[in-house]
Amino acid sequence: MFDLHTRQLKERAMALFLCGDLWRHVEPNTITAASLLPGVACAWLASRGQLDWALACWVLNRFLDGLDGVVARKYGKSSDFGGYLDICIDFTVYALIPVGIAVAHDDAAVYLATMLLLSTYFVNAAGLFFLAAILEKH
Repeated sequence: MFDLHTRQLKERAMALFLCGDLWRHVEPNTITAASLLPGVACAWLASRGQLDWALACWVLNRFLDGLDGVVARKYGKSSDFGGYLDICIDFTVYALIPVGIAVAHDDAAVYLATMLLLSTYFVNAAGLFFLAAILEKH
């Protein structure tokens, strides 16, 4: 329920950004693929301790991640592949950022905490994806 409300707010805010026909000619998958660059840059910058720049890249990554879906829905370009590409890039970025932060600290305890964090995240995600597949059957 909360997600539905926040999605509606995001859609309205992004709609202001989509004035004119410029975005009609941009493929949502191109926006999705482009979001990988600032996501990877965020992790790399975090690993170097440049947290201000890492944060800026993370914000750009999140903006592009929201924009791709809005463009797809507004111009009727939604696709299963687009959803798949989006989640693959999201998971890649979500995995790389904690690793980048851990590398910056270069401490065994931080590495262990990062491994536990990522393990929990991916086990949880796998369970949710499996549940979604089961629920779609019924």
